[in-house]
Amino acid sequence: MLALIKDNAVLNRREILGQYSEGGWVDLPDGSRVSPAQEGWTLRGYELHTVEPAEAVPTGHRVISSSVQIVDGLPKWVNSVEPISVKIEDYKAAFDDRLDIVAQSKGYDNRLTIASYSGSTNPVWAGEAAAFIEWRDAALSSMFYQLAAVEAGGQAPTLEEFVAALPEIVWP
Repeated sequence: MLALIKDNAVLNRREILGQYSEGGWVDLPDGSRVSPAQEGWTLRGYELHTVEPAEAVPTGHRVISSSVQIVDGLPKWVNSVEPISVKIEDYKAAFDDRLDIVAQSKGYDNRLTIASYSGSTNPVWAGEAAAFIEWRDAALSSMFYQLAAVEAGGQAPTLEEFVAALPEIVWP
């Protein structure tokens, strides 16, 4: 995408998306049309330049608005970001979802169902239940450690980072 610039300002910001594409026509504010549109084109003080992409959004943040601005003399997407506020309840819900997904990976309905097989006379089911309970306890320790760090004012992980930090289960 190309941006039309004059006097170090991006023109027509409202319609910037898709307004000028390489090789197409350029409608100037004075009503004249010129072609072909290409990177570096200049005429009567107007310039066309490729709009550079925005910087990556930092982990734990979300984009609240984007605009094309002149940065170091060239047009660039600039994002306004804000921290994502994740509540403790969100982490606990993500944790419970992860437990259910792991239980379901072995065909059980959920975390409660697999744990109920711990006294089973079927050695396969009893073994899977024992492995799940051992893993669940390790995962709980990880969850409590992560939540304590957040509650103490540490960097709050995204829900994806929180779940990824949980240990992996080892099945029998």
